[in-house]
Amino acid sequence: MRLSGFHLTKNSIAFKLIICILVVLIPLSGLLIYNNYQAMQVVRQEVAETNREFVSVYMEHIDSRLDNLEFTLKSLMAQDEDLTIMMDETSGDQYQMAKTRLSQTLEKENDPNLLTDMLFAYSITNQEFIEVFDSEKTSYPERQQVRDYISALKPKGSDINELFPKQWAVRQIGGQYYLLYILESGDMLLGTWIKADNLLKQFNLVILGENGKSLFATTSGEPMHKFSWLNENGVDLSRKLGSYYLSGNPVKYLVVGSPSSNGAFSLIALIPDSQIRENLPNVGRLSAFIMISFLIALSVVLLLLQKVVLAPLNHILKAMKRIREGDMKARIESFDTSDEFLVVNETFNRMITQIQELRISVYEEQLSKQQIELQRLQLQVNPHFLMNTLNIIYNLSHIKDYKLIQEFTLCLVQYFRFMLRSNQAFVPLNDELHHVKNYIRIQELRFPGSFSWEIEIPDFALHVPVPPILIQTFVENTFKYAISSDKPIHLSISSQFVYFEHVPWLQMTVQDNGIGFPGNVLQAIREGKPVVDEMGEHIGIWNAQRRVELLYNGQASLLFENKDPSGAVVTITIPILDHNHLRGE
Repeated sequence: MRLSGFHLTKNSIAFKLIICILVVLIPLSGLLIYNNYQAMQVVRQEVAETNREFVSVYMEHIDSRLDNLEFTLKSLMAQDEDLTIMMDETSGDQYQMAKTRLSQTLEKENDPNLLTDMLFAYSITNQEFIEVFDSEKTSYPERQQVRDYISALKPKGSDINELFPKQWAVRQIGGQYYLLYILESGDMLLGTWIKADNLLKQFNLVILGENGKSLFATTSGEPMHKFSWLNENGVDLSRKLGSYYLSGNPVKYLVVGSPSSNGAFSLIALIPDSQIRENLPNVGRLSAFIMISFLIALSVVLLLLQKVVLAPLNHILKAMKRIREGDMKARIESFDTSDEFLVVNETFNRMITQIQELRISVYEEQLSKQQIELQRLQLQVNPHFLMNTLNIIYNLSHIKDYKLIQEFTLCLVQYFRFMLRSNQAFVPLNDELHHVKNYIRIQELRFPGSFSWEIEIPDFALHVPVPPILIQTFVENTFKYAISSDKPIHLSISSQFVYFEHVPWLQMTVQDNGIGFPGNVLQAIREGKPVVDEMGEHIGIWNAQRRVELLYNGQASLLFENKDPSGAVVTITIPILDHNHLRGE
């Protein structure tokens, strides 16, 4: 996560500050929103209770009028003589006269207060209806569909009470819902039916408001009317009506209802939730105001946090990152910020400047020490070599071999002149070989006929810069430790180019056929420890290793080993600092 270029982690100051702010703001906002929610719930509860009471009153009124209609039909069934005649006489004049009188009786009983759409008597034997109805309430196809349904209800030997467990039955006929009440006596059926749509029209629930809806539904939650808005909003009517509930999408309705005591149906009222909330505009506005205020407050706090804390920290972190990557010139730029950060920035910049100056001072001191050490190492003179050469000159003077004394003295002069070139860290390989040959000539004068030697160096390698007296150090070891053996010694010096990742390196080899390196000496060399011979004197190997390490920053390598059957081998591999010498290759 990033905040204006500031990387947030769980352990960062920015993350912790934001969490602290959220810990304060979120509970406060949540508490206010919860209070608004509770207020809305209280209002919904009050609206639901009020509407439930009105719906219950209407439902009781409907049940009361259905009871009156039921009482009227039962009285006719029990007291009307014409029904008895029609049951006894299925044809003839008496049947026709009874039929006419029964029709008049039904017409008289068809009071508008009875709610009925049709009163009827039905002769099962003759399959004949005697009925009265209001043609404005129902259409002929609807009446005929109900007639067909009733005439098919009573197969022979069946009981009407088994077909209608509850006396007022809800039936769907021809796509319309009806309430049916039917009594049976012998061969006659006496009953009534009411279309659900007509029943709803007689009760205008003005209390529901402009957008409120009312309807009848079965106990299973099926609406008894063809209202498209019910399906469009997915309103669920199957839940229990003991309390209110919200249903519908995208338009939510508050649903309340009251079941009928006379049949398997209920009167349900639907009040749009938006209508309820319109009655409480301040609550909705307050909730919106709280959310907007929360977002504004959070944005302002984050901006202040960014400007006052995170931006200064980001400047410090950027400078520290650059310094960690090695850019010691990095500084915290000057910008407007708090006094505390100004002190931190100034102190940080001053500290980095001091560190940089200290590093430069330490680096210069290290370079100076290395230069002094290199000069000291290059100026080291083997005292035994000096004494031996002076002793040889002394002996030659006794025999008055002045020509040999002159040659020997000239070799010594050239030897010490080369040794005293301390101001040079590198010399051409050609100069180093010339010095080695001069040293070998001195040893020939000391040990005539005791050894042989050869140097095989390609011409194109003669200009490669090498540390002075590097090869001579290992040649000197040969004469010091191998020349005393009984057999003649052969000294060989060679070089070649090797390539590592397409970069040329110079590899030089100095080897002899003497007794080789003692085991303890070879182990000490490989472990990088100083080597001491039997007389307690340091061998020049450590000197050479140290100089190579200082000059090449650890990139060069010296490999020491014994060859089979005898002899010492030293392999020197150094990087080529100047590639111009390869032009002759």
